[in-house]
Amino acid sequence: MSFAVLFVVIFFLSLSFEKMEEVEAKGFYQLELAQGFVGDSTQIYVNDSLLYENVVATDTLKITFKPFDEQHLLMVSDLTTQRTRSYNLPKEACRVILSKDEEGLVEFLPERWENE
Repeated sequence: MSFAVLFVVIFFLSLSFEKMEEVEAKGFYQLELAQGFVGDSTQIYVNDSLLYENVVATDTLKITFKPFDEQHLLMVSDLTTQRTRSYNLPKEACRVILSKDEEGLVEFLPERWENE
């Protein structure tokens, strides 16, 4: 009996994870800090909402969010150098990769979701 209950729980959990993957591609953006941010005190805003404010510990930080406006302004601030860069996010939800070059400037690379 306990095996049957365990099987049912695992089955429904696997279904919910599949649904979560489908939702990612529908209206959700994902920001990924790819390289160059480790050790920097960083703030990330979308429109006027603060998404992240902390010292970045790893090169693979991912933030998933769903904005509530039609137009989206992404602002990335490096609190150490007092530099702020702003970017217009695409209207369609996508994955956005942010990385820093040798001069410390933030590069912006939006990618469409793979299953669209």
